Amino acid sequence: MSSQQYSVEFTVGVLEKLAGIKVASKNPIPKQSQPQVGHHVNSEAAALAKLDPLLLRALQASNKVGDLLLKQEETESQKIKELSQELLLKHSYAVSPVPCEVQRAAVVDCYKVNKENPLKCAAMVQSYADCGASVFSKNVQNLKA
Repeated sequence: MSSQQYSVEFTVGVLEKLAGIKVASKNPIPKQSQPQVGHHVNSEAAALAKLDPLLLRALQASNKVGDLLLKQEETESQKIKELSQELLLKHSYAVSPVPCEVQRAAVVDCYKVNKENPLKCAAMVQSYADCGASVFSKNVQNLKA
């Protein structure tokens, strides 16, 4: 095996070929009186573009490459969204119900009714505590297994 490092460069020509854009001949492009619609070009750039057809060609190529990159960004972001949804579905777990909810509600109701003598709720509180202890021990056993 070679220890040589390889790299890939994406030039304007490569991107145009991949996008299927036909490259015009090397003849100078006629000067345009107005910049392309949809691309913001300041007045200095427009004046320079009128002076130099090669600069105009480079600006147009740059705009094409920018458009290609924006399209590629949209497709890549959609792929990332799909993959993230797939991962979320693969690694998501159903929400388990709150344990001992019935006993907790009974204790709260008992305390509301017996504001003057909360000791009457001792049996319900003990039932709630026992339920919590049993759920805790089940979870510990599941972790050990």
